[in-house]
Amino acid sequence: MDRSREQRITELATGLSIGDLSQSELEELHDILASGEDAEETAQIVWKTLDLSLDLQASVGTIFQDTVRHRLDAERSASSQGFLDSLWSRLSFDRPKLQEIVVPDPRPRRRPRWLPLAIGGLLMLIGVALVAWWPKRTAWEAPIAKVASVRGTTRHAKRVLVPGASVDRQPMTVHEKSWLSLVWPEGDKATIIGPASVVVHPRGLLLLSGRAWIENRSPFSAAVGGDLAELEEGSQVAIEANQQSGIVGVEKGRARYRGAVIEAEKAYSGTGKPYPWLPAPVFEKLPDGFQVAGLAEMADWRFEGTIEWESVEASVELTLLGRPAERSDLHLRLEPGKLTIREGERAPRLFELSGAPLLVRRLEIIQRFSSRWIVRVDDIRFAVAAPASATRFVGRCEGGARLGSPVFSAGPSGARFSELPKPPSSRQKRNRTGRANRD
Repeated sequence: MDRSREQRITELATGLSIGDLSQSELEELHDILASGEDAEETAQIVWKTLDLSLDLQASVGTIFQDTVRHRLDAERSASSQGFLDSLWSRLSFDRPKLQEIVVPDPRPRRRPRWLPLAIGGLLMLIGVALVAWWPKRTAWEAPIAKVASVRGTTRHAKRVLVPGASVDRQPMTVHEKSWLSLVWPEGDKATIIGPASVVVHPRGLLLLSGRAWIENRSPFSAAVGGDLAELEEGSQVAIEANQQSGIVGVEKGRARYRGAVIEAEKAYSGTGKPYPWLPAPVFEKLPDGFQVAGLAEMADWRFEGTIEWESVEASVELTLLGRPAERSDLHLRLEPGKLTIREGERAPRLFELSGAPLLVRRLEIIQRFSSRWIVRVDDIRFAVAAPASATRFVGRCEGGARLGSPVFSAGPSGARFSELPKPPSSRQKRNRTGRANRD
């Protein structure tokens, strides 16, 4: 490569590195690189030139910045004002000095004559409002009942209740698997089983949802299902609430609910007339199953048990029999892995059940607050229409199926008064305290 060509390539590469090439020079450099003539030597010249130019730019740029910063620091005086004055002087400008500003003496402002009167009137109105509101507030938040015992979690006005705490008219929430026992000054007692929502009143309570067992010494009332249940003195009553419906069962004494008088050992939910509650309805075992008679008098009942299979040919047939003329029988047929529902003369519906076919199934059938059945097989829930005038409930097992621990109950669900949880006695408390001290 001759000397002139090498010099020209160096000039073009230098111009490219500093961005100073015209369009014709860019095309010239492109043609030289694309021609392939002395390709290796040409590439070395271009890369060396670019590398040197970029290195110089980086070094000079850093040195220049450091030099400017050093000079600015040297020229800067002790204050920013001095630095600005020096800068303006170098630019041949004179900065005029700031003149002192004379501030006039402030005049005292006169307060409006009406301001004290307005403040006094406002304070008087606030005082009158407090006097008028305070008795209502005191009556609303006055303690009504006390907590005798509690298990689990119960919240009242954003606080967790403990034994001995006082409660007022604010709503209480009893969590699931929890219970709360309350005592009124007159000696009335109530045990609330969760999940439940309840509001206490003097000599009464409002049960929004859940179950409550009440033992009253004086006249007592319980609002449930949009109506009022009035309890006579010395009664023991169980109540179950679900939104706008309720069931009242009387174990001892007497109660009045929805226009009906409920005698001892009977229950009522507002449909038909009071029906036998205690003792439990007759559950008659048969060689291949069971039957329960007298359903026409029971508006609310529950059946539960387990089903065990010996083979895939086994089955359980559950039938709710109505009057023959109505043709409204309800049939449930359970087989390993499936459930068939037939309502009256309608076409049967088939449902597949998850899990192994011979898996033990838990069955629950509930009639509550309406004429509909709630059927649960394990965790699967079905809602079906029940006959309006059912008379008998029959269950039969075939092919090696077996019903385990069948239970049929009517009225409010749950334990009787003798089976309810009770607070520890004073002797038990002393024994616990003594053991704790010894430990």
